[in-house]
Amino acid sequence: MRGGVVLGIALLLGVGALLTACTASNPTGTARTRHHTSKTMTRPSDTATPSHQPKTSHGPKPSHTAKLPQHHGSGVSALARGPVSKGWRVTRIVDGDTADVTRGHRTLTLRFIGIDTPETVDPSKPIQCYGPQASAYAHRALLGERVALEFDRSQGRKDYYNRTLAYVWVLNSGSPWLFNERAIRQGYAREYTYDTYYAWRTEFVRAEQSARERSRGLWGKCG
Repeated sequence: MRGGVVLGIALLLGVGALLTACTASNPTGTARTRHHTSKTMTRPSDTATPSHQPKTSHGPKPSHTAKLPQHHGSGVSALARGPVSKGWRVTRIVDGDTADVTRGHRTLTLRFIGIDTPETVDPSKPIQCYGPQASAYAHRALLGERVALEFDRSQGRKDYYNRTLAYVWVLNSGSPWLFNERAIRQGYAREYTYDTYYAWRTEFVRAEQSARERSRGLWGKCG
């Protein structure tokens, strides 16, 4: 009986020693199990940047305004909002909002977009208030000058009378300036929207408001 007890104790001691040896031979087994469990339970941080948000880039910033082909005249490319044709010279003033321009052997009759001046040449109408002054201003500002023509796709290229519709950029100084806008601002013309809003309408409306408030030109003389 005593021998059996001794034998049982010896067997138990042997099994304990064997288990201790196995544990010692794989000391990281428990750690690997915790790491695996932690990895499978990990959730994205609430402060992480969502994947759909744009990331910082060192490349060029996108432009909010569509760039036009760089075929404009010198200095006008940074200002114009539509296609530009350069190399023209003003050879004749019809009235305050109409003129002829020439390039080589080609001549165009222009109707200036966005402005209307008092009538002086229509045989069916009397000469209107401040019409002669508007025509004289166009003579002073444009006749003989080099200009670039800016076109506006919203207005088309020709009017009912086959005149070319354009904005006129004057190139006789270091910085080109837009005749259409200045004629309105100085009170020689009214802002004129024929049918569809045009590219420079906001600026032209503001120019007219400025002329009205200061009673410039026709706003002071013609009521």
